[in-house]
This record gives sequence, structure tokens and C-alpha cells, in this order.
Amino acid sequence: MSDSYRAEYRQSSGLAVELLDGEALIWDERAQALHRLNPATTAVWEACAQWTALPAIEAALPADEVERCVHELAELQLLRRRDPPG
Repeated sequence: MSDSYRAEYRQSSGLAVELLDGEALIWDERAQALHRLNPATTAVWEACAQWTALPAIEAALPADEVERCVHELAELQLLRRRDPPG
């Protein structure tokens, strides 16, 4: 099992968000960047309102799609990651 699969993810703080027709527009003040998320990535981002592991998100979307979305959101620093102890 990969480390990213065991880790938990949560939305980063300090973001301004508007939801429109299943997509999210996210303004990241720190990075001075506007992000437009497609519906699948928006669903993953919304699922991470609290600390959430990938298996919980995969109940609603295919596993490969969830992993792709989480990786993209983490690279953009729109999600924070918390590794399990040990």
C-alpha cells in the first residue's frame, strides 16, 4: 500500500471558493493564483473538508481518478497531507 494511500488529506486554509455548476473556482491569496476545478476534482476537494483518507473518497469515484485528483490538488497546495504515525 502506497504512502499516499494511507495518508489523510484536508483542504488548505485561506482559500476563497465559489461553486458553480459542479465546478469550483478557488482563489489562493498566498500564491496569487486562481484555480478552476473540473467536477471530479471538485468532488474530491469537497470530500476533504475534514481529514480524509483515500478509501473514504473512493466510495464515490474510481480509485485511479481519486489518486490523480488528490495528487493534482496537493501539488497546487489546495490540499494538506497528514501521514499516519509510525
